[in-house]
Amino acid sequence: MVEPIRDQEQAIADALLAEQEDTPHLAPQPQLAPVEFPQVIVNNRPLREITAEIVQVLQIANSPPHLFIQAGQLVRLRQDERGHVWLEPVSELHLRRRLSLVADVVHATGAHNEQVWHVFPSLTLMRDVLAMDVWPFPAVEGIVETPIVRPDGSLLTLPGYDALTRLIYRPAPGVTFPPLSPAPTPEDIQRALALLDEAIGEFPYVDDASKANALGLLLTPILRTAIAGPVPLALIDAPQAGTGKSLLTRVLALIATGRSAAIMTAPAGDEEFRKKITATLLSGTSLILLDNVEAPLLTNGVSF
Repeated sequence: MVEPIRDQEQAIADALLAEQEDTPHLAPQPQLAPVEFPQVIVNNRPLREITAEIVQVLQIANSPPHLFIQAGQLVRLRQDERGHVWLEPVSELHLRRRLSLVADVVHATGAHNEQVWHVFPSLTLMRDVLAMDVWPFPAVEGIVETPIVRPDGSLLTLPGYDALTRLIYRPAPGVTFPPLSPAPTPEDIQRALALLDEAIGEFPYVDDASKANALGLLLTPILRTAIAGPVPLALIDAPQAGTGKSLLTRVLALIATGRSAAIMTAPAGDEEFRKKITATLLSGTSLILLDNVEAPLLTNGVSF
């Protein structure tokens, strides 16, 4: 009974060998050179020196920007599974993760620090970085999802951080825009107005002033950065339900930002309202819809 089993094993081995000989050999792949990271030595040094070196490493690696300053705190850009983006404060864990991607944190010994071994960045170091008074990172004021007009009249059309406006241009996933002429002709302007009228011109406005206000509301998010000072709120109301208020709001937001507006109900108290508005604005949202407003607001009215 032993010999047949050996014969089977030999047959299998011969078949595998023949298959290997018939298989074309792949050319050896070039080996990528290991990535060299700057080293931050965190032992036997004053805390202020270690913190300063960590910030310097993060600054050098911050192109394109990953870390920003907003309202006196360190923030970063986040994105969820639907492609929605927002700004959030950087925590010590976020900062440690970022540092681990751009540098090696080590302990060193020897006369010339020639012996090193890797260590995890301590949260104490990250807290000291976050406790700094100033950071050498770009300031950010918000996020836009469509091309906008800069204060100097130029157009922001390239995605990414824009130092002139301090905005991050991040189009929504799947949203594309045709090339924009820096010097539109009268014919271009008429075609653009006709397209806008096709989108919002057939709502049952009560008068021409309301229709003009709706057009102004549509253009405000796009022109906001080119306008010095505040811009008015817009009120969309109607004498009865079912006239298209929600649809108009959705169309305006989609055209201006590429997605629906952030919706919130107006809280009863002023302090709670202020906190809610501030938190929403700090997240980078450029358009907010206050639903079911019952208290008086100073507005630029759009009436049905």
